[in-house]
Amino acid sequence: MPEWRTWLAGREAQVCAAVLLLAALADWPYGYYQFLRLSVCAAAAFCAWRAWRDRQPLWAVGAVGLVLLFNPIYTVNFHRSEWAWIDALSALTFLAFPSFKKRS
Repeated sequence: MPEWRTWLAGREAQVCAAVLLLAALADWPYGYYQFLRLSVCAAAAFCAWRAWRDRQPLWAVGAVGLVLLFNPIYTVNFHRSEWAWIDALSALTFLAFPSFKKRS
């Protein structure tokens, strides 16, 4: 198996969220950012659950922080330039998440 496929195994949610966050650095209609909040919140919640299940509490707490930051119900408001930094750092955080092992 190629090396990149080995790295990607178990990280599909993180990579999708990171791509969406990096795409948010461009100028999009407001609807994209609403979709971004919902999808990143869902991906972070999924990562938090898997990290907790795999007994990685620090990663779980970090993912819960992303859930709170990107939740679509109680929104956190920043200026566009601040969101650019937050989106980039959040994308890097998603890419740094460990690969979660599949339970058999």
